[in-house]
Amino acid sequence: MYTIQTVLGDIELSPNCYDHIYIEGKLTVRNTLRRFFCHFFKWSDGQWHLGEEKEEGYKQLRQFFFRDDGTDAARTKILSVICPVINEWTSQHQGILDETNKEELQIAINNRLERIKTHNDAIAALGKEITRLNGGERLLRYSDVK
Repeated sequence: MYTIQTVLGDIELSPNCYDHIYIEGKLTVRNTLRRFFCHFFKWSDGQWHLGEEKEEGYKQLRQFFFRDDGTDAARTKILSVICPVINEWTSQHQGILDETNKEELQIAINNRLERIKTHNDAIAALGKEITRLNGGERLLRYSDVK
């Protein structure tokens, strides 16, 4: 997580992948400490916004959560402060977002490779069982047909 200062207090920003950032904060709005977390996404305009672009406005607001009592006015104030700060930070730290994306892609590749290995192991086991049931005669394999 990266700490970013705002006029209302500090927020913690955690990039999850190239187009998703998780944010937590404790900001003072009208002399009341408001604890919250939210999800920002990169939209097609290149800017970061609350909620996913494909969602309607009220659904985007469901990506903002108070950890205690909060009001619409407090949420509006917090968003008016953190939106520009998040967009400025991301524009200055594209390398961090790129690294996060590379890590996420490598995890996805590793997961898929593990699934392929699991499937190949299962196919090999099935082939051995068929060969056993066939009295030891090896059946034609896909690799034999080319």
